[in-house]
Amino acid sequence: MTNWQQRMAIKLVDASVALMPRENKEWADAMRAEIEAVEDNGEALEFALGCLWSSAKVRVLRVEFVVGVVRVGIPAGLSTLALLASYLSGRHVEAVPGTAAVFGVSSGIFAMAVALFLIKGYSALARLAGALIPIYLALLALTHLFRTPIADPEALSLYRALALEGVAMWSILLLITAFLARNSAMIAQHDRELRP
Repeated sequence: MTNWQQRMAIKLVDASVALMPRENKEWADAMRAEIEAVEDNGEALEFALGCLWSSAKVRVLRVEFVVGVVRVGIPAGLSTLALLASYLSGRHVEAVPGTAAVFGVSSGIFAMAVALFLIKGYSALARLAGALIPIYLALLALTHLFRTPIADPEALSLYRALALEGVAMWSILLLITAFLARNSAMIAQHDRELRP
C-alpha cells in the first residue's frame, strides 16, 4: 500500500463513499472491500475513478440535489438580474429616461421575486410568475402593434426583446417552481423515511 496509485485509489474510494447516499451503504462497503482486493495499482486507480464517477452520478441525479441547487440558484440568479437591471437603469437615466424606467421596474420585480421566494417559498414565486406572464405577453403584443412613425425603433426593439425575455424567463420559473412546490411534500416525506 505504499504506492502512490494505491494510496490515491483509497482516497478516491473514500471520497466516493462520502458522496454516496445513505441508502447505498452496502454499495459503499462493497467498493471499500473491492479496492483492498485489487492487486494491480493501475487497476485500483481505474476502479476508484469509476467508483467516484458512479457516486457523483448517483448523488447528482437525486431529487434532493436538484432541489438544493434550485434553492440556491433561483435567488442567486434573480438577485444578479436585479442588480444588472438596476445598473442599466442608472446608466440610461439621462440618455433614455423611458428605458431607464423599464430597467428600474424590472429590477424591482426581480428583487420582489427574490424576497417572495426566500420568505414564502416555491409556491409564492410560481404565483408571481403566473401573474407576470400575461403582462409580458400583453407588452410583447403592444410592441408589435405600436408602429407609429414617432416611435424610436431602437427603443421599440429593446422593449420587444425585454418582453420576449420576460415571457420565456417567467414561464421557465413557473414550470420549475410549480413542479418543486408540488413535489416538496414528497421530498420531505422521503427524507423522513430515510432518517434512522
